[in-house]
Amino acid sequence: MAAEVRDSQGQYRLKDLGPSEQSLECPYRELLGALLYVSVTTRPDIAYSVGCLARFGERHGMIHWISLVRILKYLAQTQDLGLEFKRRVHQGEVDTSLEAYSDSDYAGCPNTRRSVSGYAIFLGGNLIAWHSRKQSVVALSSTDAEYVACTTAVTNIIDVRRVIQHVGLTLPGPTLLRVDNQSAIVMIQRRRFEPKLKHIDVRYHFIKQEIGKSVTVEYVQSQFNLADLFTKALPQRDFVRLRSGLNLVNVNVQNANYLRMYAVTRKLLSVSDASSQQDEDA
Repeated sequence: MAAEVRDSQGQYRLKDLGPSEQSLECPYRELLGALLYVSVTTRPDIAYSVGCLARFGERHGMIHWISLVRILKYLAQTQDLGLEFKRRVHQGEVDTSLEAYSDSDYAGCPNTRRSVSGYAIFLGGNLIAWHSRKQSVVALSSTDAEYVACTTAVTNIIDVRRVIQHVGLTLPGPTLLRVDNQSAIVMIQRRRFEPKLKHIDVRYHFIKQEIGKSVTVEYVQSQFNLADLFTKALPQRDFVRLRSGLNLVNVNVQNANYLRMYAVTRKLLSVSDASSQQDEDA
């Protein structure tokens, strides 16, 4: 297939059609728009896949259409999945801590050689914002790509913090940003200007002035970085594990559990009321 190539690791990657190939006549944009809406509202697990296929909205072939239909089949098979939101209580108070994960691949796009940034933001352990998008610059190394991804995450963290404070919630402190690249963490935490960073656009150094004020950076192993789901295609086992980490659960099972607990509670209350009535009659 002309629109399909293998990368250095032997994995298939989609690429643009050749100059002599014509775009396939199909409702590609219509289906793509519907999947984009789903990916930014309730199903973060398809954000990376839909983002990759959105690059071929103008010129797409049969392989792109088949890939888009595969996402639709995946949604049909996992239509019971949904985001779960729980209230966490810590020492008698509702947990309003804000934490985030940031990640990036390296030169993942075979057409432009640009990397993909991804982040996930949690409020009280609940996923409230996520992102998967190709970077606007070409990174010269994986460290540069992670540095750019971290800056993108921080700008959105600041926006989320302002919204949370506007509605009257109190944040306990700076937001913890977890990153799986130690070189990028060192670059971020250094206050002085590094000559080797002069090729990076000025706006990406914005993160340095926010360290200690709005965010703090911490290292996390790649296997526990939940933002890894937004930057690359993963094996099924890793994909399912990270998907669960985003609190995407089977809502039918959860609802059944809640209804079962509700029924047990009602039964216990009715037994208690009957016992109290008997005591009063006696």
